[in-house]
Amino acid sequence: MAQSDEVFPVVTYAEGGVSADGAVVLCRAQTAGHGQIRFALNVGEVHDFVTLLLRLVADHKGENAPPSVFHTIPVNAVSVSELEGEGDSGCLGVTIGARELMFEIPASAMPEIGQALMSAAAQPLRRLV
Repeated sequence: MAQSDEVFPVVTYAEGGVSADGAVVLCRAQTAGHGQIRFALNVGEVHDFVTLLLRLVADHKGENAPPSVFHTIPVNAVSVSELEGEGDSGCLGVTIGARELMFEIPASAMPEIGQALMSAAAQPLRRLV
């Protein structure tokens, strides 16, 4: 997106919910100095929106970006799946509730991801010993 005279207020807090009919995600974002922004996404488009955000961050080199701070976000009913992709890539699916995000990743990264998932799954077992 080319830079212009448009104002892009920085979001400092966000919250949301799902509409009564379950078709739309309703979002409210508080900005620094520009009040609230309200928007909605069709449930089917949430995947595309999240993917867009992740791609924008991944494509940016981040020379001027502050260091990332890792915040955990509790998520219920999660499963992970692996599908074969085309060529030298695979797909990793993350299911949250009834929705799934699919990420195309290099096939060479699959062993490391699998090992990390197995290590994470084994941690609760270690606490029992």
